[in-house]
Amino acid sequence: MKKFFKYIISFVIGVGIGNLIELFISMLLGKLMVGVPEFVNSQSSLLNAKIIETILYGGFGIVANFLGGKITYENLSKNTIIHFLGMVIYFSITGLYLKWFASISSLIIPLVSFTLIYALIWYIIYRTEKMEVQKINKKLNEINKE
Repeated sequence: MKKFFKYIISFVIGVGIGNLIELFISMLLGKLMVGVPEFVNSQSSLLNAKIIETILYGGFGIVANFLGGKITYENLSKNTIIHFLGMVIYFSITGLYLKWFASISSLIIPLVSFTLIYALIWYIIYRTEKMEVQKINKKLNEINKE
């Protein structure tokens, strides 16, 4: 039940991030964008398009959580690469389905952007975890000195 709750939270986080990105793009364009017009027009209704987008945005959170749960600190590099590749595959498939890219060749710039954002997030999480380990080690050293 605890794992199920974590996946629900991950889904909600994915939806939130996806909708924030959509809002940011709308602000940049100066008009409300519910999705790429080619995708929205291919659906039976705007509501149907938004439901599909929401489910796929949530999928980012679920995929990240699932793959993140497989990461061990024994081989952080290997596990990070596996996590990254899983996220890139999900990003690419979702982007093609939602018509974010006109073709596979038009994936290059979005993949570079995705990679840079992924690296930034990874670095922030890594530094946060490293600082937490340092705090724990400091407390353990203080206990051992007593």
